Amino acid sequence: MRLNSLRIRNFRMLDDFQVPSLGRVNLIVGRNNSGKSTVLEAIRILAARGNPRLLISVLTDHDETALLESDPMGLGEEQIAHGFKYLFPERRFPATEDCAIRIGDTNSDLLKIEHLFFRTESEEVRDEEGELFENRHKRILISKSDPDGLSAEGVEQALRISNGSNPAISRSTFIEFGSVRSRLRHALWDAGVLSEIPCSYIPTHFISQADLSDLWDRVSLTSFEEKVLGAMRLIEPRLRGMAFIKAPLAVPATNMRRTETRIPVVRLEGSDERIPLNSMGDGMLRILQLVLAILPAQGGFLLIDEFENGLYYGVQEAVWEMVFELAAELDIQVFATTHSQDCIRSFAQASQKHPEEGVLFKLSRSRAVSDEKKVIATVYSEEQLALASETEMEVR
Repeated sequence: MRLNSLRIRNFRMLDDFQVPSLGRVNLIVGRNNSGKSTVLEAIRILAARGNPRLLISVLTDHDETALLESDPMGLGEEQIAHGFKYLFPERRFPATEDCAIRIGDTNSDLLKIEHLFFRTESEEVRDEEGELFENRHKRILISKSDPDGLSAEGVEQALRISNGSNPAISRSTFIEFGSVRSRLRHALWDAGVLSEIPCSYIPTHFISQADLSDLWDRVSLTSFEEKVLGAMRLIEPRLRGMAFIKAPLAVPATNMRRTETRIPVVRLEGSDERIPLNSMGDGMLRILQLVLAILPAQGGFLLIDEFENGLYYGVQEAVWEMVFELAAELDIQVFATTHSQDCIRSFAQASQKHPEEGVLFKLSRSRAVSDEKKVIATVYSEEQLALASETEMEVR
């Protein structure tokens, strides 16, 4: 899947955010708290088709599910509602039905998430002889402008998640707040009816060694392994091989059990010694997790929060060129964030070698009174991008 444009409405701080044109590799710049990571979150949710497990994971990353995690089997409606409301503007559920989260391109909503009130009615279904065949339960939606209906007994809350731009064929599902099972699992996702778009997310922090080892196992002894090693040679040209080996974890003396983990080790030219990768600096580890995350994103999205983390300026252009080449080879659309001038320069230089593939857009607050300082995007043309690489673009 590839987005030619992007529109996000009513998601966190993004009231009506639009990017009219996108490339294969997109760099998002802006000051801290301008909404860069929020854009990545929206694309993650779009790729997951609104899977409730990812919604919970996103909230957990922000400590917004503190009330949800104390006792999963004893969650009440109030606790669940407290978590989901953070996805909407002003950290509260909208007062009207027309304020749904919408994520897609500028012409259609590929994903829609609504907050609803409803009550359940039972309906008896009888056969031709009048015998009771089954009891059906149907949801009756209650308008948020109906105070009497909202105050009636048995009123519940839910999220309705719809996929597809055509309402006639959109696959919708309810995530009821009163049911833990329906909130965390749903047949449409579990059965693959709503198949998720491949998507890899690289956070600002380093991912765990357990996750790294799992990703390495997917490429070990394949043709892609050499691409991984080649990327790491951008920092250490003497690198000849890498493996993950078991190593005991240090544990308190009071704990009689010892657990094991797998750690990455490398071999350098002219030596048989195995060297722990963690001893070779953050740059090697950052490139490793970046390249390993590319393969699972084939045919979908690669999201990188703060691209420059762990990478010194001298190597960033070469890393960007590698990202451009692998994104084209594996049909991946890349979205990365930065607030580094060096990263902007290296991106601009690499994108000049890939015409019409790289797009930079800057997030800022609108100065128009009618927009009430909403978050907007300014897309830079190739000429403007080249100029920006020679000047100091304000990004902090």
